[in-house]
Amino acid sequence: MSEDQTNRLIDILKRVARGLDNFTLGDHKEKQKLWDLAAEQTVKFQQAEISVTYCNEEPERYELYYRPA
Repeated sequence: MSEDQTNRLIDILKRVARGLDNFTLGDHKEKQKLWDLAAEQTVKFQQAEISVTYCNEEPERYELYYRPA
């Protein structure tokens, strides 16, 4: 985690400890389920093959993985 992410996590934990917020995550299994649900909402990687020719030699083929904008 970055310094900013760590500071944000500590701030959240302090708010929960003071009773200003609730922490409702129960266990690792529940956390994983939430991560999986969130991952389904993201744009998936796609695969393409590109050819590159250098100095008039045979083209080199490369697999490219990307996420469309």
